[in-house]
Amino acid sequence: MKFVLKIAEFIKKLQGLPEEKKKIILWTVVIILGLILSFFWITISKERLGKIDTKEMMKPLDTLIEKSQIPDGNEILETQDLEAMQELEKALQEAP
Repeated sequence: MKFVLKIAEFIKKLQGLPEEKKKIILWTVVIILGLILSFFWITISKERLGKIDTKEMMKPLDTLIEKSQIPDGNEILETQDLEAMQELEKALQEAP
């Protein structure tokens, strides 16, 4: 009960302060609480990001790639090179 009385007295004391001092106290409390919450948010985020298993996340993507049979870059280049070589061979054969 003493704690409640102390809080009530503290609030009355704050109410008696000039407007500028009230604003300074309010913004100081807001900034301190913001810094504390930011610290906890960053700490928890680091911990959770560290637990992410990227290999497990990539499994569905790998499965989709395998099912769609998307050719890799080398296969595309080889196909284009082969076509270009065949065109060149035709042109050389047709040349006088």
